[in-house]
Amino acid sequence: MEDILHYIWKFRLFAKDLKTTAGEPIEVIDTGLPNTNEGPDFFNAKIKIEDKIWAGNIEIHKSSDEWMKHKHDTNKSYNSVILHVVEKANCEVLNELGRPVVQCEITYPGHILENYDFLIHSNTDIPCCNYIGSMPSVHLDSWMNTLLIERLERKSNRIQELLKRYNNSWEDVFM
Repeated sequence: MEDILHYIWKFRLFAKDLKTTAGEPIEVIDTGLPNTNEGPDFFNAKIKIEDKIWAGNIEIHKSSDEWMKHKHDTNKSYNSVILHVVEKANCEVLNELGRPVVQCEITYPGHILENYDFLIHSNTDIPCCNYIGSMPSVHLDSWMNTLLIERLERKSNRIQELLKRYNNSWEDVFM
């Protein structure tokens, strides 16, 4: 279920009035880059808390106590976390240096979770097939263009790999 929180953070679907658990306003300047390896969930984020800009990493959990369950409090890789984003802040968290980590509770519109559940638990191959026709054409065109570009990139990358393998011999690649 943490995946939905990552999605909400990445695409800024959270309520716009974020605050720290201490009540200080948070402005998200850059959500950072998703990390698919070990370590914090998002790298190189930038946030503003009151009038101070922070740059660093973001960690996301359903609740604060997962910080300790995952042993982030004893892992120096998490010392660069500038914000711990949680659905439920149920305790204070400290980094490996013993310093408190700023936390905020993230809220989001209920329809996001409903849509997520619908898509994840659907029995069809393309869960959204009944809704594509109701999409505004500008969104559908943009989506189709994105799919086209991604496909061309995949094919181009495959050709580049083959060229490397066959010492830049176009004849060998196309045989």
